[in-house]
Amino acid sequence: MSRRLLLPVVLLAALVGAAGVSTPRALSQGTGPTDESFESVDGVKLNGRFYKAATTRNNSCVILMPGYKKDPTKGDWAGLATTLAKEGFNVLLLHYRGHGKSTDINGKEFFGELYLGPINARLVPGANKIPPKSSLHMAELKPAYLPMLVNDVMAARSFLERKNDAGEVNVSSTYLIGAGDAAPLGLFYIAAEWHREAERPTNEFARRPFVSGVAQPVSAPAGKDIAAAVWLSPDRPPALGDGVLKSFISAYAPDMRTETRMLFLAGDKNSQDKAKAKYYLDEVLVAKGQAKKVEKMELTEARTIKNCSLSGVDLLGKNDTFGTEDIIVKYLRAVEDDRKGKARYNRQYTTPLPVALPTFGINP
Repeated sequence: MSRRLLLPVVLLAALVGAAGVSTPRALSQGTGPTDESFESVDGVKLNGRFYKAATTRNNSCVILMPGYKKDPTKGDWAGLATTLAKEGFNVLLLHYRGHGKSTDINGKEFFGELYLGPINARLVPGANKIPPKSSLHMAELKPAYLPMLVNDVMAARSFLERKNDAGEVNVSSTYLIGAGDAAPLGLFYIAAEWHREAERPTNEFARRPFVSGVAQPVSAPAGKDIAAAVWLSPDRPPALGDGVLKSFISAYAPDMRTETRMLFLAGDKNSQDKAKAKYYLDEVLVAKGQAKKVEKMELTEARTIKNCSLSGVDLLGKNDTFGTEDIIVKYLRAVEDDRKGKARYNRQYTTPLPVALPTFGINP
């Protein structure tokens, strides 16, 4: 190329970069994060922070689930989300109802929804307020209200399904990462997904108006989409006690054991958290093969974080102090490699379905 032509080419390249046209380097850096809002089935305006994947590995999705009554902006959730986005995962940091920015509600829908309204009216003050209640805050929520947040995770999933149908993400491989009492909530959510069709039925008479734990035929359950879950210091809250926890596997979603891999993490100097992680692995999932009829489950295990006495989201640490992010990334990569070829297909759910808690043996 002559020097006469070289200068215009160089200038053109500079102008393209200045104009923000995507270059290979720009693509590698991703486009997020962005603040997103979406509505629960009972009229809560939920918010989340969405981190678009920087690469196109499998275009999989991760839902980050902070602990109940914990500020989702505290702890290094953002650092983990950024790391995962760079690794090729689309990440949604969920703000539950009353948490973070998810404080606006439609009082009429909140207390009037057929399946969820009666529980809201019983456990949240303001059911008879005139004009209708328009906000909800974390301090108002009782410990027994925790299971109701399964409907927020369902709404987050519906948000990702809309992105899936737009070709932006692939929910055929969805991951959950949570801390503390997000673990039992997450198990409840996964169990509920085994009672819902992954693709909305086209026959109006076959469409299910709510998610029920009562046995009904499901041809292609959405539970198969939940590839794996990582739980930081999984807790055992009274609102989702031992009997209910174990019923998720034994009664409502036995296939969860083999379809959804799970990693339970705890600090090696925190004896209580280590015991809880072992409880989830050995007693809830029965994953180590003690019983003759149960084989050891691959990629389902409990691990400890070295030289750490902290708990929950603090296991992440700034700049990955304890190496937790690295463990999570390697674990998700291993599951991704095992699930290659999970193709995206349209789900056609524009709004989430309510999860009827009593049908799963939960009566808060």
